[in-house]
Amino acid sequence: MNSMIIIDDEAFFLNSVKTLLNWELFDVDLKAAYTNPADAMEYIKSNHVDIIMTDIKMPVISGIDIARYCRYNCPDTKVIFLSGYEDFDYAKQAISYNVYSYVTKPVSRATLTKLFYEL
Repeated sequence: MNSMIIIDDEAFFLNSVKTLLNWELFDVDLKAAYTNPADAMEYIKSNHVDIIMTDIKMPVISGIDIARYCRYNCPDTKVIFLSGYEDFDYAKQAISYNVYSYVTKPVSRATLTKLFYEL
């Protein structure tokens, strides 16, 4: 089973994504969900995580920072960006850190289902 965490500083969105799918059907064990990216980073540094779904733009530590850390410290971790921005600069940064996917908000059940079937 793949371990996963979700990171988004918007609690409402975070809770929505957390409950959008039955993660076990996709062989995913949702370990934690964080509104504070610093707490998430501490978890990542101390635990193996197979999949990280993270917002890009957050205070203090961004999703870009998390992807950069994973690229150099846990390169097998798949990072999926969730973003309300379709900005090409974010997409370029995502490519440079080998981000697995870039999903724009609001995210639908169908979009996540397709993404996790392909993982």
